[in-house]
Amino acid sequence: MQLPFKQLYARYHGYFVSALATYSQKPNLKKYLELFLSLGTVSLFSIFAIKPTSITIISLVKEIQAKEQTIKTMDTKIENLKIAQNVYYQQKENLDLLDLALPSNPAPETFARQLEVVSYLNSISINNLSFSETVLKGQDNLIRSKEEKEGLPAKILPTIISFNGKGEYEPINNFITNLENLRRFFKVDTVNISLKKSTKDDSDPNMLLLSLSGRLLYFSQEAK
Repeated sequence: MQLPFKQLYARYHGYFVSALATYSQKPNLKKYLELFLSLGTVSLFSIFAIKPTSITIISLVKEIQAKEQTIKTMDTKIENLKIAQNVYYQQKENLDLLDLALPSNPAPETFARQLEVVSYLNSISINNLSFSETVLKGQDNLIRSKEEKEGLPAKILPTIISFNGKGEYEPINNFITNLENLRRFFKVDTVNISLKKSTKDDSDPNMLLLSLSGRLLYFSQEAK
């Protein structure tokens, strides 16, 4: 059963009056209570005042730590780039030689000039020079047989070259050796040397006929 409002008011009014009387009669209690209430008030407002600042400080500390980690990572990458650059400069000459030895396109015209020089130096007469179907520029979609790609690593493609020539035995032997030792990778597959049919008017009966075929190699990033 709930008490009427007037009865409740009278009861709690008595409590407050009694507490106020005790508070007024005891100075020490008054001082302690005021001190306690003051400290409580200061603490309460301090919490509300400090909380946003604390959150901001914590956020800034985390941001600083993240930036310090980023700086460390960037310093490491910069140092690695410096090392890579030094290695590149040290190996640049070798890289240039590698590009000459294994270019990114067939470049048959370059090999033809090299072949001309080697044959001239070894007194070999070249004729009937031929190249297999070759894509000089653009994507290479040519289908090559297993024989053409036999023994070649991945992404290394061949251009088949064949030619006939004539010369004496020693020059022919030197010519084949020099051909295999060119900076440009050329794999000799077949060599056929035969005697030239002599005639009465033949001024050099020691002349031999040479038939050679091989694969001119190049690197293709798109090759499978």
